[in-house]
Amino acid sequence: MAFGKFDPNIFNDKINQQNSWWQISKEWVAYCKKLLTTADYQCIEHVSDGNAVFEKKFTTVSVDFANIPKKNPTWQITDAICKLDKSNILQTSPTSFGYYYCDYKHENTLPTKRFNCFIRRACPVRQSWFYFLIKLNLLEEGHISYWCENAEYANTAIQDRFDLFYQGTEIFKKEHLYAQKYIDLPYSNFDMPIEEAIIDSEKSIVIETSFDNSDWLLFTEKTFRALQLPRPFLLFSNAGSIAYLRGLGFNVYDDVIDHSYDQYSNWIERQSKILQQVQNPLQYNKATLKEYAKRAEHNKSILLDLQHSSSRYMEELWIKISKL
Repeated sequence: MAFGKFDPNIFNDKINQQNSWWQISKEWVAYCKKLLTTADYQCIEHVSDGNAVFEKKFTTVSVDFANIPKKNPTWQITDAICKLDKSNILQTSPTSFGYYYCDYKHENTLPTKRFNCFIRRACPVRQSWFYFLIKLNLLEEGHISYWCENAEYANTAIQDRFDLFYQGTEIFKKEHLYAQKYIDLPYSNFDMPIEEAIIDSEKSIVIETSFDNSDWLLFTEKTFRALQLPRPFLLFSNAGSIAYLRGLGFNVYDDVIDHSYDQYSNWIERQSKILQQVQNPLQYNKATLKEYAKRAEHNKSILLDLQHSSSRYMEELWIKISKL
């Protein structure tokens, strides 16, 4: 890519195909690096594939994709949404959400499970969801997985990781002992693609990458997968996430799901409010399936429009970056 020119191919990602959302975030960082180094910035820190820090004299630029920015440099380039003063922040969102567009093909049949909940990464909060599903006797009611992955402890035995993230959540002692005795990790009680598991569920519990930050919103493929499949969902993300999506025009099933949890700043309160709705059955018939399919198509059309408008928007953004 030539300096100052945006390559629209960066938006070619299709969820769950070979190029993942993380691969796309790496491409974003690589492009920003090329642009900034051409403008005489030095890469002083490459934190991970989705993060990098650049510096020129007294100007620092932090690039963060698929992450909540943790630093407060002179400038930030990110796909996260800042809820505070953003005069020093160049956001690619919401236009960059277009790279999550995916034309799913599926058979829209009546669901057999009450819900789904996919938990890949391990931390005390995510593990508490697994404990609650055990506590409420819901493991057989949904399509559920807990992989108990954590990059920081990749060389640690999975049972040791499970015990590690139990620390501080001893209120779940009964559930922890039950899991130790009866559940093999990584856990999954379904063997179909997650898109099919979603279709076979009345509703989805979406546990986003970020859920405990009051200043930022962050959306990954988890949210946009749910929006593009014809099922209602409960979103465990940072407070205000549902309101933001609603403001963009997405259908979030307000007539089916009580999203009042979205206003609570405390993640424990949001989790509690979501769990109260998990056990409530939703009624489905042929008309319901048809209506939900229309909503999914509506949401897909918004993402496709964002994708189509991305090139011009991003070219303007790259011009701003080159002038930092």
